[in-house]
Amino acid sequence: MKETIKICKKGYDIVIEKDSGCIRELYDNKDANRVNLVDRNRRFGSLAATFKDKKSYHTEISHVADAKKHIVIDDQLITHSFSYLRGSCAGFTNFEYNSTLKYEFMDEFFILSIEAADTNISQFGMNLDFNFLGKLGTGYEDQVIPTSPYTSGDGKASYYLMTRPNGRWVLVTSPQPLAGWRLEYSPNNFGHFILGLKMFESFDDVFVSDSGTKQKHTIALRIDFPDTYREAMSLASSALGSPVPYFPVAGGTLGTELPVTIEGVYNKIILHSPSGNSTDITEHVVEDSGRYQVSIRLCEEGFYRVEAFGNSLNSLDCVLFSFSGWNELFRKASSTIEQPYHCDENLAEGGVWCWALCEHIKRFGVDPQLADRVLEHIDHKILNLSGVSPTPGCSIVPYPHRFEGREYGPYHIFESTRIQEQFFGVSILLSAYQAFGNSSYLEYAIDTLLNLLHEHIAENGAILCYEKGREIDYTTVCAPVIAVVDMAKVLGERRDPREAVFQAAAVKIADYLLQRGFHFPTEGDQEYSQAEMEDGSISCTALSVLYVCFHIEFKHEYIRFVESILRLHDAWKMYTPDARMYQSSFRWWETIWEGDQDGPCINAGHAWTIWRGEADFYYSLLTGDMNRLLSSYNAYLTNLSKIQQDGTVYACYIPDYIPYSTEPGVLVHRYPLKPDHSLSRYVWPRAVDTWFKSSGIHSQKGKPIALNGEVTFHENCLVFMSTAPEFSYFFVGDIRGRIRLATEKRITIITQTEYLSVYQGRIEATQGIRREITPENKWIEIELG
Repeated sequence: MKETIKICKKGYDIVIEKDSGCIRELYDNKDANRVNLVDRNRRFGSLAATFKDKKSYHTEISHVADAKKHIVIDDQLITHSFSYLRGSCAGFTNFEYNSTLKYEFMDEFFILSIEAADTNISQFGMNLDFNFLGKLGTGYEDQVIPTSPYTSGDGKASYYLMTRPNGRWVLVTSPQPLAGWRLEYSPNNFGHFILGLKMFESFDDVFVSDSGTKQKHTIALRIDFPDTYREAMSLASSALGSPVPYFPVAGGTLGTELPVTIEGVYNKIILHSPSGNSTDITEHVVEDSGRYQVSIRLCEEGFYRVEAFGNSLNSLDCVLFSFSGWNELFRKASSTIEQPYHCDENLAEGGVWCWALCEHIKRFGVDPQLADRVLEHIDHKILNLSGVSPTPGCSIVPYPHRFEGREYGPYHIFESTRIQEQFFGVSILLSAYQAFGNSSYLEYAIDTLLNLLHEHIAENGAILCYEKGREIDYTTVCAPVIAVVDMAKVLGERRDPREAVFQAAAVKIADYLLQRGFHFPTEGDQEYSQAEMEDGSISCTALSVLYVCFHIEFKHEYIRFVESILRLHDAWKMYTPDARMYQSSFRWWETIWEGDQDGPCINAGHAWTIWRGEADFYYSLLTGDMNRLLSSYNAYLTNLSKIQQDGTVYACYIPDYIPYSTEPGVLVHRYPLKPDHSLSRYVWPRAVDTWFKSSGIHSQKGKPIALNGEVTFHENCLVFMSTAPEFSYFFVGDIRGRIRLATEKRITIITQTEYLSVYQGRIEATQGIRREITPENKWIEIELG
């Protein structure tokens, strides 16, 4: 057994190897299960360096992306030997590289820093190999998920906030400017697992050709263990010597006024508008119970940046997104769809453009150019009416066929085991039926869904995929129950008795998920992982059950189950105060095929974030939980913020500096260079029945938070003007007093507040937290107390 130093402090215990200076064990002392937070490879705290006089990389064929070449940095892992332990400090030295490693142990946090006096150094960084999600030897509940990287707008300040499914947090801050960071993704299984993290004082010269020569390199990192997100922001402020601005809502439609919290002591607050104007808004900051807050009114389209200055040289900021309206963005995003739509022609990711354009036509009427494109795709690709060879993964063929040794009946997806493609095909055909009124599309969708019920849904309600002789649980791969529920709704509107078949199937699927519990299988394997814990399968579990609960059959046990699922999935959300990332799901492997195809790398604001956003929406609709409603709105904003002024849409925003499949001279930390033309439009089919119809109001420290609307005050009455195109639902949170709503149609008001009086308008129905109210003279006025 190697000799170690053990340090026990109030907030943590740490064990350091004497012969390497690396951390062998690290414990958060508020962690009930007392799980080691560092990886067993014992690299945590080592120096990751390359040198100018040696070739620092090699090129190899990617095992992740098909036959794609990329470079691999051959950095050296440099460790340090024990020198001293004095008071609250420990020192280690490497004489060969003239470098020192120092630990400073405080009660609640520690700092580790490395210095090296070597002008030959190119890359200079530190390995922080946490016990990341999926690594063998630890249950997922206690592992670390690197969800929330932050770099200030000027690049001079950074922190990395990490979640844990057990509710604990880890915060890494750097008191000095960093060049950036890099996550190390697994080279196999499509990069499903994160193996390590490197923080860099300087990148290798292969990325930065003019790095110059430095006499001394230094990197210092502080590690904290916050209890809450707010405490994490407070600790980041303390560590970086600057106030931290953050928010409950990351943006909204023009006219929206939003509160921004300033955590820490500030000297100056600057608002940078989308047009480039900068305004000192320090005088508008107000204090309430030791917290500072400033209101920002969104008057221009684009990104606002709130920059906060303190006593140090650092400034920290947050980014808000403002847009003209849902209809306007929908039109803009639809106008730029062009071929090739996706890297292949599958009906799931590669068919979303068609689904979105069907919804566009339903909403705005038939545009001949868009309609021709949609009808050509449906008739000649999906239905294969032209009689040419069907397209694998896209065509739904009305005759039996054999694929990978298995016989499939009529109306099965052609030569594909990815049954999500067939479910998406049902959704596209349903939308096309509603857009064009062609009942043959509806009948084809019914036959297609009946095939799925017959061949892929087990007696217990599980949706099964058959691949190479294996049965794989696909019940929560892309939330296939949505198509089943939507079919039941469409047939119900037609009074078609076949509705009952799909209603029963939907309930069976939801009941199966309830019985399956906290097991979340998805596309992947368990070579690295003890249990499959993937963002999409977790969020789709919640969404699937809630979708059935709201549209088909309400069960209290559904709500209780989903509440625990959402609480778990909070650890798979991003918390960086930037509209492009805030409340996005944390995903990283779609970038292998999408964008610039340079992944894995974090794909913030990816279309699959909508699974969580929609789950939060339906949970709020069923329970009145306003915090979940805010989460939903933020999730949708991450997708809207990808739409540029000219209508160009990207697959995601990439905070990584160096993706897995990287090339010489390329640092990312931006949108992809290539636009996306299909999956990025998933937000529209899912928004038309959620945020196109909904507005809400909540409060923070007495300041109203408007969702999809504009707030003014008139004679002690809050006046709300909705910007939802089909305003039907109005959510009310922690608000007391009178509210006036401008509306010409009946509104369902959803609130957990028991006392509600109507002063203008008429209550038509009351059911639990929901009240349906008809306006009087185009107004509804209520009072909550």
